[in-house]
Amino acid sequence: MNRDRAYGLAAALALGAFVGFAFAPLAGRREVARRLRAGAPRLARFANDIGAQLRDFANEASSVISDLASSSIESLRKRAALLRAPIAKLKQSLSSDPVLGQRAIWVDAYGDTILLHGVVEDDEEWHSADTLARLVSPDGSVRNLLQVRRSADA
Repeated sequence: MNRDRAYGLAAALALGAFVGFAFAPLAGRREVARRLRAGAPRLARFANDIGAQLRDFANEASSVISDLASSSIESLRKRAALLRAPIAKLKQSLSSDPVLGQRAIWVDAYGDTILLHGVVEDDEEWHSADTLARLVSPDGSVRNLLQVRRSADA
């Protein structure tokens, strides 16, 4: 059932109750009014109980969601810290290498994968940078996007 039909059904129910009450005999209307007055405190208690239960549920749900969000954020922080350490080591290794330190190489990460960008002179430098990256990568996932200016054969 879509929302428009639900609203139509609720309106028909309310209109039917109103018309039924309006056209009922006086004795029937008095009896309905008496029952409503007698049941009103019970209905109010019921509504208060339901409201308290809904507040408790909302508080518990918000607490659970908050805990999940904070644990997810903490997990992401830990993963980022674990990934930053290998990247820092790789940057240090590249800059301290006599040949690769002279090249325009930068290191990045995409998820758990270490990315190498830049330009090297030959295939040997490409393989050296790739090996250094794989040595520091926690799980060995490296994407070497270095471009070779000229091959070692030329």
